[in-house]
Amino acid sequence: MSTAVIDTATCPLAELTQYIRDTHHAYLRRELPQIWELLREAAAAPESRGGARGVARVFGRFRSTLDSHLRKEEDVLFPFVERLERSLAAGEPAPAHAFGPLWLPIEILEGEHLFGDRLLDEMRPLWTRWRAEDDAPSIHQALGARMLALEADMQRHTRLEDDVLFPRTITLEGR
Repeated sequence: MSTAVIDTATCPLAELTQYIRDTHHAYLRRELPQIWELLREAAAAPESRGGARGVARVFGRFRSTLDSHLRKEEDVLFPFVERLERSLAAGEPAPAHAFGPLWLPIEILEGEHLFGDRLLDEMRPLWTRWRAEDDAPSIHQALGARMLALEADMQRHTRLEDDVLFPRTITLEGR
């Protein structure tokens, strides 16, 4: 994870999108496959605690949703935001795009953030219990700790996009 500190309220949007890629998206690309493997191991282990298979099923949906979501941001929205910012800074007209006003795709991305939150909410009772049980297998305790860290990063990540990047982008488009 990046240790860079930026002023998210005033930095150029290109710097903000790069920060999100380098910090949060890179974290997810590293962490999601590792958590997935741990979940598969935990679900298959003879000493597996209740719910490991269910968490694995929900986590599979979570991971799939996030993979698609990150591609939309990195391949479509972020590059467009960066082009928009460059064009307006150079006094040129805003670049054309096929998705209408930016609030439309942003609204979709915000909905995906909420869906991801709901999936985390669905899994949280089990990973919280695993962390609290002294006799839980070490793989369950490790999963609980990693899921807690994942949830914390997702909260910072989605707050940065929903509360900073997206509103600043919509404002920029309106100029």
